[in-house]
Amino acid sequence: MRRTQILRAGTALTLSLLSTSAFAGNAREDLVMKWLNGTSLGLDVKVGSTSYDPTTQAVVLENVELGNIEKDLFSFKVKNIAFEDPHLEGPNTFAAHAIRSSGYHIEVHFDVAKWFPEFTELIQKTEGGATGGSDATATDGGDAAATDGNSGETSNAPADKSASNKKHGSSRDSHKNKQTPPVGGDIASPDKAEGDGSTATDTPAETATNTPPPVVDYAVDVETLTYERPVFPMTGPDFKSGDSLFSKYFAIARWTTTFRADWIEADNVSVTTKGAGEGDFTANYEMYYVSGMHDGRAERAGFTNYEQKPVEAGGPFKSFKIGGAYVIGIDTNAMLEAIDPAAYKDGKGDGQRRVVYGQYGINDLSVDFDGGTMSLGNFEADSVYMRQTEKPLVSSLEKIFKDPKSLENDPFTVITDVLPSYTQLMGVDFIKTSDFKVEAGEDFTFGIGSMNLNNVDANGIGALTFRTMDAESKTASAKGSLSLLTFQNIKFGSLMSLINLGKSSAENGGEPTPAAIRDAVLEGGTRIDFIEAGALSVDLPDNLSFGWDAAAITLGNYFKALPQREDITITNVHFPTSVITDPDVKQQLTDMGYETISLSGGMTLTWNTETGDVALEDMTLRAKDMGMVSADVHLGNLPLSMLDKPDELEARVQEGTFVSGSITYGNFGIVEKGFEQQAKKLNQDPAKFRKSTADAIPLMLTFLDDKDIQKAFEGPIKVFLNDPKSITLSVQPDKPISFAKLQTVDTTTPTALFKLLNVDVKANE
Repeated sequence: MRRTQILRAGTALTLSLLSTSAFAGNAREDLVMKWLNGTSLGLDVKVGSTSYDPTTQAVVLENVELGNIEKDLFSFKVKNIAFEDPHLEGPNTFAAHAIRSSGYHIEVHFDVAKWFPEFTELIQKTEGGATGGSDATATDGGDAAATDGNSGETSNAPADKSASNKKHGSSRDSHKNKQTPPVGGDIASPDKAEGDGSTATDTPAETATNTPPPVVDYAVDVETLTYERPVFPMTGPDFKSGDSLFSKYFAIARWTTTFRADWIEADNVSVTTKGAGEGDFTANYEMYYVSGMHDGRAERAGFTNYEQKPVEAGGPFKSFKIGGAYVIGIDTNAMLEAIDPAAYKDGKGDGQRRVVYGQYGINDLSVDFDGGTMSLGNFEADSVYMRQTEKPLVSSLEKIFKDPKSLENDPFTVITDVLPSYTQLMGVDFIKTSDFKVEAGEDFTFGIGSMNLNNVDANGIGALTFRTMDAESKTASAKGSLSLLTFQNIKFGSLMSLINLGKSSAENGGEPTPAAIRDAVLEGGTRIDFIEAGALSVDLPDNLSFGWDAAAITLGNYFKALPQREDITITNVHFPTSVITDPDVKQQLTDMGYETISLSGGMTLTWNTETGDVALEDMTLRAKDMGMVSADVHLGNLPLSMLDKPDELEARVQEGTFVSGSITYGNFGIVEKGFEQQAKKLNQDPAKFRKSTADAIPLMLTFLDDKDIQKAFEGPIKVFLNDPKSITLSVQPDKPISFAKLQTVDTTTPTALFKLLNVDVKANE
């Protein structure tokens, strides 16, 4: 008896649940259709059939179509969409356990003349032809006007269209007359002209004499698309039909920040273009995914196995492949705060950085082209950010869209308005790449092991470093490598000064003013504090090789973009004696046993741009097992201001002065080897030959024609030849001597010049 009562109760409960499920099926189909129509962005909605499966509690839509490619920018067709457990999560929030769809087909018809008639007219006018070549009439898609109950504004609601009434299980009809218009206007149709409510059109012109604007079609196919635990608003974004393109974009973007999903996956995605000529391509993704989408963020996104190929074979480009790409920490809210004018307080930006991508990366990139390939193992960018600029970039762009002819009438003003906001908009904390390689057939290869950049924005780059660079040509039997190349603290100059240079050139028949040139150099030049190159090695045929161990340049004490101090160092530059072009020098060095020349050295160059003092200090060149040369030179009265008048520059340079100078040679053995070699040729004893040469110095100096000067020279030279350590020639005039005066000195004999400069010689000090 008890068992019978339990069975009866179970049967009653089952019947009750079944009846409830049937009722829920109808309600859920209505809910899905209400959501679909309410979020269609003004596109026409057609559904072949709907059905409800009480077992899986899924609403299934067959043959769904959104939009009409004949009049809209884009259209969607989906064979099957299954909404598992669709329900309301709040008064205006649609949710489901999952949405699984298959057979996506998306078309985009991008007709420049239709969507941007003003720009089309301007472009064709610039080309010198008439407009034409495509139907430039912009329509609003024929949508019926409807009043939005929430905003009270008129919007373009989709017109009622019947769909086929195909039944599946507990299927419903095609929901004819049940479409819910989206809040706002039609994003997929051109903007209506402001003021009169008419559609924007462009009057057909006479037969075109130039190439018509491009019309490019995009076709996107997706095999399957899945949303796990999605949450969406029940209505579309809030914008009006007359809103600008940018306003609609921001409205849609902010609307999407309310979307949520644990996981989104699109499998076997293909994209094909038509109408771009040689640029037409087909592209395929194995999978595209998004994880953790919430509150305007996506915690992870990316794709795998991407391949792009040209539609028409035979061109230089063969294919483009990416093994995978990923983004971590996508912040749409940060992006909108940076570019949406509505986020700017009183129209002025706060300059604060907002990270839009925590990390962005690409793996296994390759490009195949005619005759070669280019590949990259990995690319990674950390903390990609945007910031509010002084004024919104979008506001400047909107001005151009409203008055495209401004580009033609006053291009410099337009560029001046747009460029600062554009260049200052973005930056990235760190970029690195690895395993970059270019191969030209089997003959030539070039590779960079890694490249790192940090603190990159429009103002400069903190550091740019290349490591392990290699190149080889098998045909030329040559190869080379550079272990390191780095640039530190790069500061970009003012783009405005370069724009003004172009403007000055345009206004003056191609000849910019000296002031514009000076400003472009000082304000527009790039500053670099430090450059270093690591070990360089080059191998050539016939066993020839040269290179260096290291080289570095330090620049500082900048006056605007002009360094007033440069320190240069180079270590162990080595090359074979056989590459010396002077046959006598080459033979002498070879006879002395020098098969390889090894040089190291450095110098410091300073320039006080205000006073005009120029100093070359501690210039040193050391040749291994040969000797060392060091020098110092001091000039004066060469200020930067002498460049202000280019026509007078040559005369102004003559007013520069020579202040002082010195040069020292230190012997590391080449003097002894030189005397040994000469003595050998003359069949003499090397020590006696060197002593006899020293004893002959007084006779050799008779050309000076001045006994005092001869005496000042002959003593130190004899000391050096007898004990070759070092010899120094110094020049110290009583007061700075102008270059103009130096040119007037009688040089038929050096006596007058030596006395004017107070030349002195010292040995072994």
